[in-house]
Amino acid sequence: MPFKKKDYEAWRFLGIGNKPDSVLACELTVSVDKVRYARKRLGLPSFGSRLLTQEGYSCRSLPEAKMDAVLHWKKIEHEHEVPILGKYRADFVLLSSNGSRKILEVIGMSGCWNYNRRLKDKHAAYDKAALEVEYVVSKEVDRRFTDCPLHLKSRRNGFVCRKCGKENIDLVDGLCRRICWHEEWVQRKPPKVCEQCGRKFHSGGTAKFCSREHYWKSLEHENPSKMALRAREVRRRVRYGLPKLEDKRNASALSRNVSAIERMIVLRVSGVKLVAIAKRFKISSAQACTLIKRHISAKA
Repeated sequence: MPFKKKDYEAWRFLGIGNKPDSVLACELTVSVDKVRYARKRLGLPSFGSRLLTQEGYSCRSLPEAKMDAVLHWKKIEHEHEVPILGKYRADFVLLSSNGSRKILEVIGMSGCWNYNRRLKDKHAAYDKAALEVEYVVSKEVDRRFTDCPLHLKSRRNGFVCRKCGKENIDLVDGLCRRICWHEEWVQRKPPKVCEQCGRKFHSGGTAKFCSREHYWKSLEHENPSKMALRAREVRRRVRYGLPKLEDKRNASALSRNVSAIERMIVLRVSGVKLVAIAKRFKISSAQACTLIKRHISAKA
């Protein structure tokens, strides 16, 4: 096999560039990086393709394609991508002669945190439903595939935009999403009118302005209500540790009530804590202390 740098031309006879790098690496039992490096040295583009099962259906990952080949090699009846428990899909469902069903899950992306989170929810649903499940990691799949005589199948993407004629995986209604489909969507959907400048614009949401700058500018002309001003003042007082609005109003009323202040002094002299006094008269501790000191100094 051509592993030396001077023998890169020999890779052409092995079908490099005409099949996915991962499939060729499996056939030659070498790493994918080695095949990718040789292909780049030859100046060949990557084979835009999709892995297939032995029946010709699309596969999500390389471990799934390998596992499907192993099941066909051992002549085990199975189904691929079976809907189960409403919102989940089992990788494989193994069918036995007595009618029992066993789920086979291939764990191929254990290093991805989002994949691990979804897999954990899937496992919990399986356990709750008391289903018979077998979990196989990618290394175990590689070990089982070592002696498999079947070759992995793949096909070139063949997804051609019906408008521009370019190959693209991300198609919507036969059109490439970013250019052709967006142009048709703009023509189909009636435009909106910006409330600030009157310019027409397209938006899929509930936007009323064509840009953020115009939205911010619209806020300058709005007079805030009393409730909004009060909420803003409450947030400001909480942020800077200032007395509450209710405490300030109660303190101004208590400053004119001499008998109430004298009751506060009596309570303080009798050993009641300042915090308890402030809570009783619905003011802050600092305001209670100020009223008591001011009243005593005025008496003196």
